[in-house]
Amino acid sequence: PTYFTAQWAVPEYYVTVKDDAHGSQLEYKTATSLVTTTKAEAQNLPFYKDTDGSIGFMLAPDYTPFGTENFVFLGWGSNDTYHKLTKGTTTFSAVGWKYEHDTTYGSCKITGYYPVGNETTIYIPQTIEGIDVTELGCELGGMPNLQAVCFYQDSKFKVIPSRFLFNCHNVKYIFLVDDNGAFIAYSLPKSVGQVLTWAFAGTAIEHLRLPGVDDVYFGAFMDCKSLHSLDFNIQVTLRDNAFEGCSSLTNVSLPGGTDHIECDVFRYCNSLAWLELKDNLYNIRNCFQGCTSFTDLYYDGTKAQWDAVRKDNDWDEGMPAGWKLHWRYF
Repeated sequence: PTYFTAQWAVPEYYVTVKDDAHGSQLEYKTATSLVTTTKAEAQNLPFYKDTDGSIGFMLAPDYTPFGTENFVFLGWGSNDTYHKLTKGTTTFSAVGWKYEHDTTYGSCKITGYYPVGNETTIYIPQTIEGIDVTELGCELGGMPNLQAVCFYQDSKFKVIPSRFLFNCHNVKYIFLVDDNGAFIAYSLPKSVGQVLTWAFAGTAIEHLRLPGVDDVYFGAFMDCKSLHSLDFNIQVTLRDNAFEGCSSLTNVSLPGGTDHIECDVFRYCNSLAWLELKDNLYNIRNCFQGCTSFTDLYYDGTKAQWDAVRKDNDWDEGMPAGWKLHWRYF
């Protein structure tokens, strides 16, 4: 399916252009608002696509750039105010997605999303106009009807950005899908290595696999009160408050272990009864406050290794009476 239609738009504003040949910088006011649906059509309007892929603006409707006289779009302006964009970067809006193509490096960054209706499901593109999406830089908040977010299995971006689904209270499903949009798993793509601050905080997701994630930032899943299980695959760092308030969380699978468990990671996870840690643990801080159901902590190493783990003096403060620590070997 097609999820967007590119629309190059030039409102009646000043634009700032740079004459590469002469090193000058000029400001030009467009005569009217212009919209075109293809890059080819854009070349017939008062802006053009240069041979290196950059987008420039003609200084007059009948002006056509030639040779090395390349006028490169630097940004929107009003009077003397404008925002510069680097050469080779094109910014434009589409129905739904806003994104930037960097034609110099052959990459694409999603910078925003504009709801086109009352969507309940949204697909995060893995390519736009044949160029891999290598970065997510958007938030999907403000979509009260959104229930599911779908990622393609061959996605290339490495980070789920801060506040990506922050307080999207009705988002219940994170789907991994194939190229045809068919369900594979409740999972992030393998390309994703970092989940940043408050990325999924306040959502209604219930289960998620994170096969490539090695770093979970502050509050990334805070107050996901329906979340009952998380499956990691490789060694991961769990930062402050990562799962605080996940009151239904019962299972956190860490087969690759974790090197750092920082403050309040499991604070008020009052359904969590046990946790298994590997012998690659280096540091553990006060992370179990309010875990009222917690009974067993399993350490897959020797007592001597456990004793060598760096710990806050109050690392186990707030755990219920009678909980037990188990290590595998003496």
